[in-house]
Amino acid sequence: MTFTEKAAQELITRISNRLSELNIRFNLNEMYLGTIHSICLRLLEEYRDFTRLKRNFIMMDQFDQKYFIYEKISEYEAIPNLSLIIGEPGQSAWSKNR
Repeated sequence: MTFTEKAAQELITRISNRLSELNIRFNLNEMYLGTIHSICLRLLEEYRDFTRLKRNFIMMDQFDQKYFIYEKISEYEAIPNLSLIIGEPGQSAWSKNR
């Protein structure tokens, strides 16, 4: 398990090469190799029946996430006393109480 795609590819290559050197035949697809996110997604998909996820759940990519926020921004802005939570425009909520 790694953090980046590049590191995950390097990990897969190293393991594959080492198994080959040792004449060990093994299907790497049966191993959980990859990024933390890809492995967690794989586990969710494989064991979905044990979760509350619906059959058609999807993982949002960066575009989907931004579009979701865009669609919901009016609901967010309508939260009563929102400025008490996030501060006034241009003001950091963290520096507000200091």
